[in-house]
Amino acid sequence: MLKITKSTLKIAVIFLLNIGLLSCKTKLYDNNFQSNNFFSENKFVDGTQDVPLADGLEIIDDDGVDFDTILGSYSSVNYKSKNDNNEIIKFYNQSLPKLGWKAIKIAKNSLIFQRDNQKLEIKFLLQNSENVVIFSTTTKTK
Repeated sequence: MLKITKSTLKIAVIFLLNIGLLSCKTKLYDNNFQSNNFFSENKFVDGTQDVPLADGLEIIDDDGVDFDTILGSYSSVNYKSKNDNNEIIKFYNQSLPKLGWKAIKIAKNSLIFQRDNQKLEIKFLLQNSENVVIFSTTTKTK
């Protein structure tokens, strides 16, 4: 017998909402992002299903971390950035709340968002003369 847990149901609902939101992209994202193509249509941060990937971010291979425990899961992925950090911060401050994320901390070099039992941290670093954007997600098991 198949047992459906609350977390499985939440994931299914988020997936269905994600499909609905993508079909309404013109309403979801401000015209600024469409007019300057700052949002990569249908591209998401690696390891996530609904954190949009801003244009100009290129994944750094072999830098990702992903693991699950009985307490929850953790995922981290690094991207090279061709954009000004302020533009990326603006993009995520405007787009993530529309996907149910609540801003917890907004600083010059990091952003922290929370949604239900999920936490998303976006860090901005300078490594080897390159701008690096690190996305870390933590999900606590209820």
